[in-house]
Formats: sequence, C-alpha cells, structure tokens
Amino acid sequence: MATPKRASLPLFPIVVGVVIAIGLAVVVATVVGGDDDTSTVDVQQTRAVSVDGDPLPAFDGDSVEDPALGLTAPTVTGENFASEPLRIANDGRPKAIAFVAHWCPHCQAEVPRIEEWLSTTGLPEGVDLYFVSTRVSAPDGNYPPSEWLEREGVSGVPTIADDEGSTALAAYGAGGFPYLVYLDADNNVVLRTSGEYGSDPQAYTPVFEALASGEPPVDPRG
Repeated sequence: MATPKRASLPLFPIVVGVVIAIGLAVVVATVVGGDDDTSTVDVQQTRAVSVDGDPLPAFDGDSVEDPALGLTAPTVTGENFASEPLRIANDGRPKAIAFVAHWCPHCQAEVPRIEEWLSTTGLPEGVDLYFVSTRVSAPDGNYPPSEWLEREGVSGVPTIADDEGSTALAAYGAGGFPYLVYLDADNNVVLRTSGEYGSDPQAYTPVFEALASGEPPVDPRG
C-alpha cells in the first residue's frame, strides 16, 4: 500500500511573509528608537535673548580693581532648554550667574564642584543661582550643553540658553570661563571671577554667605 504524501506548504508565500514581518519590525524599531534619539538632540541649544540696560564693562580677570563693581547689571530675558521663559533681573534678591561653555575643560571641571556644593551645603536662604549656557559650538566636544548639564546633575538650576551671538555673555562683560558674576539685592555687581575655584567645593560657601548677609564677597582664591 502506497504511503500518502504529506501536503507541502507553498514556499513562496512563507518567504514573503517572513520578509514582511522583518521589515515591519525594523520600521517599528526605527520609529521608536528615533523618538528616543531626537528627544534630546532636537532640543534647541541656543535661544533668543534680549537685554535691557547698559552692558557691564569687559572683565579682565582682576576682581579687586574691577570697573564693574557697584554698577547695576542689565536684565537678561530668554528661555531655558524646555522653552520656558526665564529672566535674570532686579527682583530684590542677591544672586550669582555662572556663564559656562560646554566645550571648556575648566567648566567641565567646575560644574561638578558646584553640583557637589549645592547637594552638600546648598544655597543660603534668599540667594539665587543661575546658569547661562553660552558660546555653543556643535563641532566642539561635550555637545549638546543641555545633556551635559543634565548629566552633571545641575539641570534643576535655572538656566538661560544664550543666543548664537552670546548676547547675554557680552552684556555681562564676557569673562573667561567659567565666569561668575555676583549681584547684591539691588542687582549691583559685587564680585566677578573667571576660572576654576579649586578642588574644594566649599570654596563657594563664604562667597554665598557674604551675599546672604549683604557683605561684599571676596574672591575665594585670594
């Protein structure tokens, strides 16, 4: 008695089905992965900035004979990386503004120290801290700055994204990085510094305590 032959499935439809399934999987993976990748890459790293008031004189690195001491700082209006409006203005509160550039090795060293100081000591009551991300350059390292600041744990600090012409930086005197400008409760300049503060994050403590008490702060590096 002859053994009946098994019915064979058509090979061509199976191959076509497998190819289609693989193609769909690739498309889904690409779409999902694309959303993840562009969530940060598509963040606009420079934003429109406006300045109201006279710009501060250029800072030459001398915090003692600084011609800006006692001058009223201009108001800077812009946006953070989340497209939310942000303004640094005379609001009756002493404050510090840290201008940082993502490609600057000194900024890359100092921002983690600021984060450590904030997490261990923290701002004194009534004193504010702002960052200004400036001199953005996509071809240079550590780009984009929004990811860098988030990675360093300081994305919670109010941060203005400067425009392509570094308008905010120029309005405050364009010191070397990292560049910090300290203002009293009347928005007058009481100290400007450029460069790293050293390896000890607690170097920021006396400066901010002086701001809180209304005393003129002193460059912690002497």
